Amino acid sequence: MIKEALYYQRGNSGEEAEKELIVLEKRELTEKEIEEFVKKWGGSYSSLFCYRLSESFFYPEGGGQPCDRGSIAGAKLLFVEEKDGELWQYTEADFPEGAKVRCQFDTDFRRWQSENHSAEHIFSGLVSKRFSYKNSGFHMECFGENPHMTVDFDGEFSEKELEELEQGVNAVIRKNLPIREIYLEGEEDRSLERKDGSISFRQKKALEGDIRIIEIPKVDSCACCGTHVSFTGEIGVFTILSYEKHRKGCRLTMLAGELAFLALEKKLKLLSGFAQSLSRPWTEIPEAFQSLQERIFAKEEEKRGILEAGISLLEEKILKELEEKRKGI
Repeated sequence: MIKEALYYQRGNSGEEAEKELIVLEKRELTEKEIEEFVKKWGGSYSSLFCYRLSESFFYPEGGGQPCDRGSIAGAKLLFVEEKDGELWQYTEADFPEGAKVRCQFDTDFRRWQSENHSAEHIFSGLVSKRFSYKNSGFHMECFGENPHMTVDFDGEFSEKELEELEQGVNAVIRKNLPIREIYLEGEEDRSLERKDGSISFRQKKALEGDIRIIEIPKVDSCACCGTHVSFTGEIGVFTILSYEKHRKGCRLTMLAGELAFLALEKKLKLLSGFAQSLSRPWTEIPEAFQSLQERIFAKEEEKRGILEAGISLLEEKILKELEEKRKGI
């Protein structure tokens, strides 16, 4: 976590998405390091460089959130990681130390990740307050044909509880609550009292040193190094895509923000097309599908009956022929 990092300023468009930085340090990866990089992240590279820049502009991978996408002087940004409080950016391009490079992050990708990460905090906060389940795993994939995020919990939910939690998250979104950052510096600050009560927060593991907390009033307070929107209303919409039992708890696949809207729009179009083929409104798809299943089952039963009758007639014919041959002998 880098407290003064530019990626925490929540800028997602305009001039904030581009900045000229200076290459402070450069290192070319060895063949073995390139092989390890390819094994982990894919791709094919004849050479690979990592750079330390003059400011913390790109978000590094961490806390279940992938690193930013973007470019450095037009070269594709391949990966960003934080090591000992310093950011290292990886590209195929070779820049000399001291060079000024124009850096740009993918504004849509940054926004999608922020929308989804904030929605996950709301969901996990509601779960923590109602069920006391712990969030044991989190991963986001805000790209490709199937964008989603997965969250693991050490307990299970009923269908009705999931419906209520989904409605609860969307209710918090509509309230447009502020999403605040709180920084605790060292062990001493953790015992400080605030006007609205003592500091308490969710955390997946024991933390040392400075801690960044993301707080949504009366909803959630959680240690986090990821990017977030400024108000819950910016998320727009939240939906649960799937639910499955996982280890001793469950795994939920969900989506929020613009990506959720696009996914729901696509689903509605598919449902409407299916309903049109059945000559029924999409709201009656369950009944229409059940009726279709019953008709298919009835046809299968009819075919089975015809087949069984045919087999019976064949058996009778064979037995009759055998009997006639026996009597002839």
